[in-house]
Amino acid sequence: MLEKLAFRKRESRHYSSSNMLHPSCVVSKKNNMDIKITKNSKAFTIISSYSSPYANFREILEELTDITTNINGEVYLIGGDFNAHYQRWGYRDEGSRGKQLQEFIAEKHIFLLNSGDSPPTFEHNNRQGWTDLTTVSKHSLVTICEWDVLKEETYSDHKFVKICINSNISFLPFARFKTAHGGHCKFVNVLKSKVQALRNLISNSSNEEEFNETTRNIQLEIHKTCKQVYKIKRNLLIPNVTWWDST
Repeated sequence: MLEKLAFRKRESRHYSSSNMLHPSCVVSKKNNMDIKITKNSKAFTIISSYSSPYANFREILEELTDITTNINGEVYLIGGDFNAHYQRWGYRDEGSRGKQLQEFIAEKHIFLLNSGDSPPTFEHNNRQGWTDLTTVSKHSLVTICEWDVLKEETYSDHKFVKICINSNISFLPFARFKTAHGGHCKFVNVLKSKVQALRNLISNSSNEEEFNETTRNIQLEIHKTCKQVYKIKRNLLIPNVTWWDST
């Protein structure tokens, strides 16, 4: 299965090396490969899986269980060519492999991005199939993921599957301050005058959007107070990362 995975960062105001994606191959098994992406100290794992129609399907599911268990609760995405028939993802019939895969999805409490009315991901002569499936470990990912079968030529029996994870996280360019030489009492005294107003903002927040805005305001007030009290640290220039293309 060929997949395209895209990350969109809306409202991005600042981009430094600490915000970049750092991929590394963690596990390579007979039927599965595990790539970990680290961003802002948070890990996201992408698992690529292939199951031949003639392979022991239980063995493949056991490999996936081992991988997802060993990543210790981190968020993950599984993209695989499973050759498993099941009506939920588009087939008219249901086979043993499809039932086993559906049981795996239910037991692991993961979420399928494919829908029953999606176009086939496999076409050969007059044959069609929905062999390529994508699942994610968190329901919050389902709401921000776009999953599409592309029409562009792949020179293969399989279609491109494009997965976009739309992130609305804003990155604010906070400076670093010199705090090793005192000034902390002054910081506390300056911030005290702002505490009641910030507490009121928290009390008046009633939904996710308002809490996010309140959190942002608290960060900005702390930053303003630091600027009043501490000197700003000089940041060393970081060379460009050659493999990253920000466009």
